[in-house]
Amino acid sequence: MMETHKENRRCRYCDDRIPETRNKGALYCCDQHGWTFRNNNNAEERAKIRASEPGLYKNRKILKDLIDKGISEISKKTASCLGFDFNCFTGIIKTDPLLKTTEYKLFEYSFTVFGDLIKIKKIVI
Repeated sequence: MMETHKENRRCRYCDDRIPETRNKGALYCCDQHGWTFRNNNNAEERAKIRASEPGLYKNRKILKDLIDKGISEISKKTASCLGFDFNCFTGIIKTDPLLKTTEYKLFEYSFTVFGDLIKIKKIVI
């Protein structure tokens, strides 16, 4: 006697059996479990991004306000007093090994630290 072997598919979210009425390639027993599973997997990454965004926008506002006032150089101490976070930037434009400096990008602005001095500029895009 020949036995028919039915596939025993399990939901990735709740480990319940996936109903036969779902598509053959279904990974979840229902759409809601699929959404929840994917949202939970991405939650940690989104939390990191959300946590860094306020610092990025605060830094951008500080640089914009300084540039709008015609200021292109400022001390590290003054920048820190304004609330500037040197660890919040959107990219690195270039590094100069001779001067041991790095130019950091922050949206449409950039800043370079020279000892206790910071040079800032608006990037022409």
